[in-house]
Amino acid sequence: MILTRDSIQAWLNRCHAGNRRWLAEQTGFALGSINNAFAQGTFSKPLLAAIALLIERDEGPAREGDLLRFSASEFELIDQARIIQGYETRIEFYHDAILEAANDALTQPKGDSPTHAFPFPQESFGDPEDPPFEGQAAEGKS
Repeated sequence: MILTRDSIQAWLNRCHAGNRRWLAEQTGFALGSINNAFAQGTFSKPLLAAIALLIERDEGPAREGDLLRFSASEFELIDQARIIQGYETRIEFYHDAILEAANDALTQPKGDSPTHAFPFPQESFGDPEDPPFEGQAAEGKS
């Protein structure tokens, strides 16, 4: 794979919203070095190697992303959550959400998970032996 400034920028835009700060964090290079490489159009061999690994992870034939399939409505729901949580890229949101779910699963086994069932209020129907309320008594006499 031959990497050029344009091909790297296209990948960064496509997969990571053009986020150079993310690229700096992932490669271990300073943001200034990343910006200089793009400005000059020349990338050091270590930086190119790191970028090539990231591209392979995102676009390689056996990338993890191929395992996830969402319907349009599921995708919209997930993307709304990403935006509300303040994530710039989906990959960052997916990463953190999966780690959080894994941590929750390990700290709270499935059988012990809290339920969202609410107790049924007994007073909602009342006891048939109770006398009717005043308003109900008047309705029954008419």
